[in-house]
Amino acid sequence: MKKMVITDKHESIADPAKVKAELEKLFNPLTEETKEKMAVPPKGGKLPLWKDRHSKKDNFEGVRPYVIASDPEFQDLSDWYPRKELTESRCCIKLFNTQIRLLEQKGQQANTVRLMLFCYLHIIEADYPLALVYNAVSFSRGGTPMWKFPDLAGGKTEKEKAEERINLRHPAGKLEKIKILADKPYSSLLDQLERLFKSELRNAVAHSHFYVDQNGTVFLTGKYSPISRITKPGRIKGTSCIKYTREAIKRIYEGAYTYWECTEKNFHRYFESIDRMREQG
Repeated sequence: MKKMVITDKHESIADPAKVKAELEKLFNPLTEETKEKMAVPPKGGKLPLWKDRHSKKDNFEGVRPYVIASDPEFQDLSDWYPRKELTESRCCIKLFNTQIRLLEQKGQQANTVRLMLFCYLHIIEADYPLALVYNAVSFSRGGTPMWKFPDLAGGKTEKEKAEERINLRHPAGKLEKIKILADKPYSSLLDQLERLFKSELRNAVAHSHFYVDQNGTVFLTGKYSPISRITKPGRIKGTSCIKYTREAIKRIYEGAYTYWECTEKNFHRYFESIDRMREQG
């Protein structure tokens, strides 16, 4: 059997300071009116209706009582759930970050890295921040906002469109659409986001194909695990294992946290203004 080669992936990692600078360069020129248009679907618009898969008819009325029962504050408005999601994401990420700092202070290197990985996954998988980046680029080029990346699917046939819609569920596919739209004026921003959105790391954490040693070094095991979906039953694929040092994971986490913080802070004030307007009638 061939000897396993460990590949240290410490290069090509996003610089948190550059991530912040490039996002601020994108968001700062936007007016409050533009932010309002790109932050949520049309204000006061109705929520998309659920389709009954048997009758092919709108079936929201049948679902409404259960939605209200599960969420007493529910409002039948298109901007309601994006705001709820943003608030929940803020709570989760702040909680992660607080616990990470506490574990760092206690010198628990492996546990610190584990929480960093899961917070990274939460941030990278989130639809909302990438939609804000796409919309900001779109507005800067005279375009319009977009809310569902799969709606951007191209292709000459229905099969090609369906395949691209599946690809656009993943962060890497969404980033590709931003790259096509952004072009040269945002090359530095896209370079940093590509260094941040690491599919191999995201997949490893999402599917539990990794382990962390006592020093906080992360080993990705997808090519060696017999239950990995990228290997054939009973066979091992490849002869190399990717690893990330604790320092590399910390830098990746800080880049992801900066990316989330820059997008979140630019729009939570808008959501708060909506609440104030509604309270005033």
